[in-house]
Amino acid sequence: MKKILAFLIVFCSFSFSSLVWQTNVGGSVTTKPLVFSNGIAVASSDGSLNLLNPTSGSKIWKTTIPGTPVQPALLQSWIVVATEGGRIEYIKADGTVEREINLSSISYNVTYLVGIGASDTKLFVTTDKGLFVLSTGGTEITQQYNSTNIKTGPTVSNNLIFFGEDNNLVKINEKGIVEWKQDVGGIWISRPTVEGQSVYVGGLDNRLHALTLSGGAERWTVETGNWVLSSPIVKNGIVYFGSNDGNVYAVQSDGRQLWDERTPLAIQTKPEPGLLGGKPVIFVGSTANAVYAIELENGGMVWKGSAGGWGADPLYYQKRVIFGSQDKNVYSYSTERACSITSPVYGEVVGLKEIKIMGKVVSESGSPSVYVSINNAVMQLANTTEEDWYFYLDPAGLNSGLNTISCKVSDAVGEESGSFTTVEIVRDQAIKPSNLVVSTSGFLLDGEQFTIHVNDGDDGSPVERFTATLDGQTFNGSGSVNVTLDEGSYQMTVKKIGFNNAVKTVSVASTGISPIYLGIGVVVIAVVAWFIFKRFRK
Repeated sequence: MKKILAFLIVFCSFSFSSLVWQTNVGGSVTTKPLVFSNGIAVASSDGSLNLLNPTSGSKIWKTTIPGTPVQPALLQSWIVVATEGGRIEYIKADGTVEREINLSSISYNVTYLVGIGASDTKLFVTTDKGLFVLSTGGTEITQQYNSTNIKTGPTVSNNLIFFGEDNNLVKINEKGIVEWKQDVGGIWISRPTVEGQSVYVGGLDNRLHALTLSGGAERWTVETGNWVLSSPIVKNGIVYFGSNDGNVYAVQSDGRQLWDERTPLAIQTKPEPGLLGGKPVIFVGSTANAVYAIELENGGMVWKGSAGGWGADPLYYQKRVIFGSQDKNVYSYSTERACSITSPVYGEVVGLKEIKIMGKVVSESGSPSVYVSINNAVMQLANTTEEDWYFYLDPAGLNSGLNTISCKVSDAVGEESGSFTTVEIVRDQAIKPSNLVVSTSGFLLDGEQFTIHVNDGDDGSPVERFTATLDGQTFNGSGSVNVTLDEGSYQMTVKKIGFNNAVKTVSVASTGISPIYLGIGVVVIAVVAWFIFKRFRK
């Protein structure tokens, strides 16, 4: 039952940090927002293209498109929107349709449109009838490649076109000639990325593939735990991508993996580089109803912004991360400051042991302070050290069942408002107090320092923030504490939240003669006496 409850929490928890606006566009959003005509253009499944005000999220205009749209593309002064049914519309900055093309007509007989991509002057369209090329404005249409098994939208780079077909990645030049095909174990959704002399693409063989641009030879692969549907990006020579195994990966251009960062569920989106609190990060949309921010350098999780459905490809724009969701909303979060909660994790079951809440904090203006709230109570100041923060919580005050922990950031310029980053945990009152394991080390001598060690009886880990009382004297320690006592016998009581008290007798000897030296002396005397006795008998 606990596992099921924890599983549900992962899916149902919301964690907000500086939500600026949220706009319902009438249909689920599975595509990436685009900057167009000083607004944010978003296509939704209700057959519409919405242009939103980037500051407020209000709708500037909405244009109806008959069918479910695929990822739009920018082409000169238009934003081009295509639907899965084969319709293509060239939309002007004011939202009016300048030209409409129907590839499902008898002339082209397209029944399914996979995706579109644009160069400076042409539009490329992958369909179940092959690859089509449209001239500027769509006045001329030619079928450049005939196929019924194209799986991805086209990637256009320097008049070269790349797309997935069956198990192969295909490269076509500007004349429509196939230069090479390379088996990559199957492709679906992942669009190829061209950088330098290499092409990168995710495969259904659970790998990211790096191929040579010229001949398509495989340079290297990186294996993950599931399909790679994410389209990779390359930044500063590092390849970033997600996997259905829930990890986000960073790989050097020679194939050496730098790091991977775990998220709760599949990452199928294309990473988006940006800044969060002035720190370089990549944003990724997740099927865990969220977008995550992960540090570029070491892969540490910095922040999570949630939605009511799967998070689509994010856009970083004007200190905002903007993304759509299957819940029909588009979300915009501020990236000037943020905090994350790394411990406890979502759905963690706690008993009586004191909880150390920990996380990361970033701030563009610097000098951040983090405040913590339990179950929406008054915010309390946490301890902040550079980019980390922590806060101790006595779980005795938690509700039985679900409890919410929230954090917010305040800095020299301002603070987060509205909803905040949260994590939900489960308080199980059936969990009994644990036992403490207490030991001492060093010579227990009058006026000599010795050490008291306190460990968790469940897992042997050092116990933080305990108190040890010896005949009225109280010592505070974490893991251990150094103590100096006079000669005598002491009754020591060790206490810690969530543990049974541990009682131990401590005997401190006189420093007149060290017990060790005394023991050695006794042994020496005994040996000498033995030799004297043997000599006397002889």
